[in-house]
Amino acid sequence: MSCFSYSFCFEYEAPEQILFPNDFEIELDKNSLSQLLKIVNTHVSQVNVMHVFTGDELNPVQLKNKEKLEKVLSKNALFHEVSSNEIIAAINEFQVKQKINMLVMVQNKHTFLERLFIEPVIKKIGFHVTIPFMVIPQL
Repeated sequence: MSCFSYSFCFEYEAPEQILFPNDFEIELDKNSLSQLLKIVNTHVSQVNVMHVFTGDELNPVQLKNKEKLEKVLSKNALFHEVSSNEIIAAINEFQVKQKINMLVMVQNKHTFLERLFIEPVIKKIGFHVTIPFMVIPQL
């Protein structure tokens, strides 16, 4: 058990169940996911790829990116469709129900205007996460 100041203690837990929320908007390959794949292979982890369904069907680009992600993660992944209008609430609820040990997200690059109108999911989750949280930069 390790402890930090302010009486914050934790016990190491292997990342057996990894939650990877994804909107399939960007193409991910073995290179961009190398750190995640290293963790998955070392710990024989299962990656729970979660897409929050808000009512719109996946477009052709998203479908192509999802297929590529299925190939990259191969047998180590389960894909979940979660219906919700609140992305952060859906992630938190899934994390608790599935006993997730680690959260992994990709930092999407946004234009100035997109940053004004898009919910900063990673920033909001980062303040409330209670499990290890890895953010993969978009290359």
